[in-house]
Amino acid sequence: MININKSEENFNYKFHGQFDVSEISKCLNSYSDKWLRRARDGFSETKSFFVYDHPIIWSVKEDFKPKIIDRNKEMQDLLKPLISHLEAIHDGKVGKCLFVKLPAGENVDAHVDKMNYLGVVRRHHVAIETNDQVLFFIDNEPKNMKVGECWEINNNRNHAVKNLGQTDRIHLLIDIMPNKFINNDNFEMV
Repeated sequence: MININKSEENFNYKFHGQFDVSEISKCLNSYSDKWLRRARDGFSETKSFFVYDHPIIWSVKEDFKPKIIDRNKEMQDLLKPLISHLEAIHDGKVGKCLFVKLPAGENVDAHVDKMNYLGVVRRHHVAIETNDQVLFFIDNEPKNMKVGECWEINNNRNHAVKNLGQTDRIHLLIDIMPNKFINNDNFEMV
């Protein structure tokens, strides 16, 4: 039987390495016109830029078809080593991959990610730009993620973010779907 309830796993955060993200940050700075405001409750002040996307309405063993949103070869090449590293750790494939900007002084309200995709995916945050007053909370455990650090979060537990600093926080969010949940005969990147 496959365990699909990460809330029962014994972790809030898992560290998966330190990466040089300076070139990613430089490339991202040329994307100023591509940021989109998120319209969901609790996320109203965040802005996102998607590299890959996958619907959250998805069930285990269904076809897994992430969509390429950003076809910028430079960004693809910069992200590839990081994504490959995480795919190897989890024996899986990339799903959603996006940059999320949380402006100075703003918060992401406490929430738990639900539904099959969000329930089984391995979610990672890599700090691209941040400050010492950005706190990520999982079950009230605070974490200040430093630039270049890659943290897997247990998104099936209650989590929130507060940016109490004077600068925006930008994280790269990378989802990896373990192969054991994918109908591998029908995996393709579209």
